Amino acid sequence: MDDILIGSHVSMSAPKYYLGSVEEAISYGSTTFMFYTGAPQNAFRSPLEKLRIEEGRALLREHHFDESKIVVHAPYIINIANQLNQANYDMAKSVLLNEVKRTAGFGCEILVLHPGSHVNTGVENGVDSIVKALDWVLSQDGTKVKIALETMAGKGSEMGTSFEQMEEIISKCKYSKRIGICLDTCHISDNNYDIREFDKILDNVENTVGLDKLLVVHVNDSKNPIGSHKDRHENLGYGEIGFEALNKVVHNPRIKDVPKILETPYVDDKPPYKVEIEMLRAGEFKNWKETNNFQENWKETGEELGSSFKQFGKTFLKSARTIVDKADDKCNNEYDAKSEEDKEKKESNVFNDGSWRETGKDLGHAFASLGKSIGNTFTGNRNKNRPTK
Repeated sequence: MDDILIGSHVSMSAPKYYLGSVEEAISYGSTTFMFYTGAPQNAFRSPLEKLRIEEGRALLREHHFDESKIVVHAPYIINIANQLNQANYDMAKSVLLNEVKRTAGFGCEILVLHPGSHVNTGVENGVDSIVKALDWVLSQDGTKVKIALETMAGKGSEMGTSFEQMEEIISKCKYSKRIGICLDTCHISDNNYDIREFDKILDNVENTVGLDKLLVVHVNDSKNPIGSHKDRHENLGYGEIGFEALNKVVHNPRIKDVPKILETPYVDDKPPYKVEIEMLRAGEFKNWKETNNFQENWKETGEELGSSFKQFGKTFLKSARTIVDKADDKCNNEYDAKSEEDKEKKESNVFNDGSWRETGKDLGHAFASLGKSIGNTFTGNRNKNRPTK
């Protein structure tokens, strides 16, 4: 397959579940991908038997994916960085244990985990809590899954804000061989690392946790300047990091075998991953948002106008037929009239029996529908073209 180990987050939902996830990744031209085994916001999980895993794995083999490079992301609700509430801490450990087992159930070997927040209990307490939780999970999961602690942007009391801190956590774990890191370009940029000097960042990784511990790279641009501690992802080339720097990350030979995963935002409710992967393969930025919006907006406008005019035509044809039928009746009535009085009466019936009123109503509804469609179309297009804040 392609030399670049690149992919994106993909969805997993009924009815195809994991088979659908694999199909989605293939449609983007991916060589790897990342998914959640259920909703990222909660711990509810469907049984593995329901998720069409074997069909998905067969399709992976057919397209020569390396399963060991497929990535699972743990749900956001897990926080193992504080023990303020013992029940919550125990629940977080249990959820994590379940996710590790589920990751193995898909045939995958990497699980990305947010380290959590110490919630004003202090960094030292945060480190201690994370180490205890990881040791508890990895002592009983019975798998070979590795946990990749994700680098964070430094909001509030987040843990995982430096490679030195990651090294401390990993070195204190009994099962350190099964723990690594996931480097997120948006997060570390927001935490004051300059992505334009990525080789220096990799030197930092090598001198702390070790490059062999770099299990995943999340490739995201940032909506905010370096050091902002915000964590707001942006599409490649449209943020503060820029395409050139991120392209160099993806093509850096030192991380050739590390899966690179896009988590950039959807545009108009559509995933951007196919075009972003194409740009990275070509090594060239394309202002696809402007081009895509122009083409798609006019396509949608044409489709909506066409549909409205089609409906208008049907209504107008129906009304025209009514008019013709009434005109024919009028002529017949004129020839059959035996007196001027009868003739006037019949003429009056033609124009006052409600047919003209119905015709007017039909035409009025058609014009109203057309006007509404046109108005909604151009209002929608104007909103789509507003820059994202």
